Amino acid sequence: MTQFIKNYVSSCQQCSRNKNIHHKKFGLLKPLPIPSGPWICLSMDFITQLPLSNSFDSILVIVDRFSKMAVFIPTMSSITLPDLAHLFIKNIFSKHCLPSSI
Repeated sequence: MTQFIKNYVSSCQQCSRNKNIHHKKFGLLKPLPIPSGPWICLSMDFITQLPLSNSFDSILVIVDRFSKMAVFIPTMSSITLPDLAHLFIKNIFSKHCLPSSI
C-alpha cells in the first residue's frame, strides 16, 4: 500500500504542480555596473568541443562590456595558463590597454 501511494504521488501531475516549496525564495538579480569606457572591463569565456579546424577545437571569446565588441581567438581545449596569458597579451593588451577587471 505504501509503495502504491509513493508511485501514485510521484507520477501525479497535479501533485507535483501543487507541491510546497521548501527553500527560501531566490533574490532579485542585480545588473553589473556599466563600465566608464571601452576595454576597461572584459568578459572571457570558452566555446569548446568544436570539430577540429586547422588543429583548433575551441574558441576563446573576449567581450568588451562597454562597446560589446568581441574578439574570437582559436585555441585548443588543452591550453595552459601561460599560453592563455600569451594569447591575451598578443590579442588584447597589445592593441588596447590593460583592463581593470576581467
